[in-house]
Amino acid sequence: LRRLDNPESVIDQSFPFKIGKFEEQGRNIVVSRRDILEEERQVQREEIKKTLSEGIRVQGEVTSIRDFGAFVDIGGIEGLLPISEIAYGRVEDINEVLKVGQQLELVVKRIDWDENKFSFSLRDTLADPWAGVTNKYPAGTQVTGKVSRLAEFGAFVTLEEGIDGLVHISKLGEGRRINHPREVLKVGQDFAVTVEKVEIEQRRISL
Repeated sequence: LRRLDNPESVIDQSFPFKIGKFEEQGRNIVVSRRDILEEERQVQREEIKKTLSEGIRVQGEVTSIRDFGAFVDIGGIEGLLPISEIAYGRVEDINEVLKVGQQLELVVKRIDWDENKFSFSLRDTLADPWAGVTNKYPAGTQVTGKVSRLAEFGAFVTLEEGIDGLVHISKLGEGRRINHPREVLKVGQDFAVTVEKVEIEQRRISL
C-alpha cells in the first residue's frame, strides 16, 4: 500500500496475487498484490467505521513523519498526529520522539468520513502535568528551570516536562532596562526563578 524502498526484501517470499493482465497465451502476465491489500483495507475500513468515535483510544503504527506531525495507520484508515498533540511540552524535533514503524496508543480527536480526514492525540493518553501545579508551585516558590524560548516580551522557562512559565522582560534586567531577553539569557541555560502567580485555567505561570 505504501512505497517499498527495498523491493529486494520480498524475494523468495510467498503472497497471494490478483492477475491484472494475461496476454500472449501466458507469456505476458501482470499481477498485483496491492489490489488484494486495498480490498482487505476497505473491509477493515467498513468494520472500524462501526466502532470508531471521537475520544476513544486506539492502537496505531507510524507510517511517515513530517515537520508538522506524523501519519498513523490504525487499521483501515490513516490519520494525522499533529506535532502539537504529541506531548504537553514543546517538541522541537519530531524525529527525536517518533520513528516509522513505532506502535502508539492514541486518542481519536477528529473524524471526517466525507473528507477522509482523521486526527489523533498522543498527549491525551499521558498524565496531565498541570493537574498538581497549584500545590507544587505556589506563589513564592523558588525553582530552577531551563530557558526554552526567548521572545521580545520575555523568556519562557521550563520548570518540568510540559510546564513552562514566563519571565516578563521587565523582570529580567536586574534593575536595568533591556531591549530583548537575549541580552541576558540564552536558550538551554539553567535559570533560577521565583513563582509570582499561577493561573491554572489559562495554564499560565508568571515568574
